[in-house]
Amino acid sequence: MPRAGLIALALLAASPAAAHWEYTRWGMNEGAVIAASGGAVHALPPAERRRQGELDYRAAGRFEAEGAVFRLAFGFGRTGLRCVSIRAEDPREAPALRRWITRRFGAVQQIGGDENQSVFVWSRPDDIQMLVQPDAAIALHCAS
Repeated sequence: MPRAGLIALALLAASPAAAHWEYTRWGMNEGAVIAASGGAVHALPPAERRRQGELDYRAAGRFEAEGAVFRLAFGFGRTGLRCVSIRAEDPREAPALRRWITRRFGAVQQIGGDENQSVFVWSRPDDIQMLVQPDAAIALHCAS
């Protein structure tokens, strides 16, 4: 193999792949997400589903990490699973959510906000935005 090909192959192997979210993979359909969750996720009844932009949130569940329990919502687009919303209703659980994201995806890459809210952003290997407000903390993890 030519030297340039070996270098390209090495760089490809060293670059992070799409991180996905826990037991799911980007592009899964609703049934596959529910099956992969081992009972932690269920389909939402039509009245509880919501549309946000090009995403339909059609499945929800719970997730435990860092000693806290978070609510999940799964957003599906034309190509399947695109985003996972992770919500801590108790703002005291915000540090646990941030620790879990940091352990999985590395140091936060951007911090912003004001006196009423903090915003943390990770942009690789996927897009993750975490918003912390006085009454809640929510992270939106989406495929790049």
